[in-house]
Amino acid sequence: MPSFSNFTKRYCNPTPTQYGIDLNGSTCTAELHYVLQKMFMIRRLKKDVLDQLPDKRRQMIEVATNDKLVNQLNKALAGIKDSGNSDFDGP
Repeated sequence: MPSFSNFTKRYCNPTPTQYGIDLNGSTCTAELHYVLQKMFMIRRLKKDVLDQLPDKRRQMIEVATNDKLVNQLNKALAGIKDSGNSDFDGP
């Protein structure tokens, strides 16, 4: 198993900056995907594990707000509804 340093050199496209090394990039992604898929990833179908899952839980959480914000939200929702967005199922 490679060290953190070896891993970042191979897969994170280390880029020197004035503050140190930036590891936000990526390299060899196909290779990394292959290695992870073959060694670690387990794909299970929902139908095979459904009986092992807990029941769904729904919970209402009240959030403190003010009238100004509620009016702004209602205007925005009305604008979306008026735009003819067929995916919108709001008030």
